Amino acid sequence: MKSILFYFHVPFTDIFVPVISSGFLYAVGIMVGTLIGLKETKRNSLDPSHFVNATILAAIFGTVGARLFYVAQNFGFYSRHPADIIAMWKGGSVSFGALLGVIFALLIYFRVNRLPTIRYLDVYPVPFGIGIVFGRIGCFLTGCCYGKPSDLPFAVRYPRGSIPYNDQLQSLALTLGASASLPVHPVQIYEAMELLIVSIAFYVFIRPKKDGIRFLFFVLCYAFLRLVNDFVRADADRGFIYKDLSVSSFMSIAILLIGTFLVAYSARKRTA
Repeated sequence: MKSILFYFHVPFTDIFVPVISSGFLYAVGIMVGTLIGLKETKRNSLDPSHFVNATILAAIFGTVGARLFYVAQNFGFYSRHPADIIAMWKGGSVSFGALLGVIFALLIYFRVNRLPTIRYLDVYPVPFGIGIVFGRIGCFLTGCCYGKPSDLPFAVRYPRGSIPYNDQLQSLALTLGASASLPVHPVQIYEAMELLIVSIAFYVFIRPKKDGIRFLFFVLCYAFLRLVNDFVRADADRGFIYKDLSVSSFMSIAILLIGTFLVAYSARKRTA
């Protein structure tokens, strides 16, 4: 695993800037998602320039939201080490924080510019999904959001000094001096593969006639997958509400309940 992909040499200086795998892949995901979103925008007869502007704003809000949620979940640590709040290269973000930050930014942009908000939101399921795919690959390389110990043949072991290694050492699950962590579920790859399949399905097949249903379906799919994957995750810094129910699991359940109600209400209103 490689948390730092490479070092960028600043021309005419002796400065080498580390390029973090999670950040780099997050940026790649945004670019790929934007290119796909532009095709979706044209297909739906919407303005591509507004889509790009909204996406840039959403990327900023999503990054900030993901970090703030993580800091809030681990407030005890960051209250003692405030300088580490901006140290994102050490890992630490919450996908639901990113999702809420993105949605908040999009709503503001489309409302301020008096654009058809729901129609534009229906463009975003595939860009969202692709962004998460690349983001989770970055998580896999960094070692954050790792899974529970596993004896499956495709379980992975992280090297000494990685996040899983240090956490297992601290919990006494790993003996001092071990060369690598215990084998764990590659849960980040699980989620990346799931979201890739979901993104393809939304791009090719899922195009409801009623505005807003496509975006809502995607949010429900993501909430369900996140809830399922949470049961095989082992990173303790997710924050827990009750026993094994993490903050993200609680949010997934809430979104599933609210979203299902909205879908049922919409269907009933359409047939009334």
